[in-house]
Amino acid sequence: VRDETPEGLHLEYKRKADPTTPVLSKDERRAIAEAVSAFANSDGGTLVLGVGSETRNHADIAVEIVPIAGIDQLRGEVRKIVELNVSPQVRG
Repeated sequence: VRDETPEGLHLEYKRKADPTTPVLSKDERRAIAEAVSAFANSDGGTLVLGVGSETRNHADIAVEIVPIAGIDQLRGEVRKIVELNVSPQVRG
């Protein structure tokens, strides 16, 4: 965030609509599955949850950290989303 790193082929940011809960909305679950699937079908990448971004010069730039409550529960939910929605299975 400090370096205002832009998203790219191997990096994507997602800000949770309600960071006070680890429960993901249907749209958030879909966005996570799509991002992980895209990374799995290319050279891989990193999805960073809890980062707000804004568009500058045609690129999404990290501008703020938005901590998510219940991060351990969220981690489990993300793993389940990936297991159920991404094929072939992604490891790690």
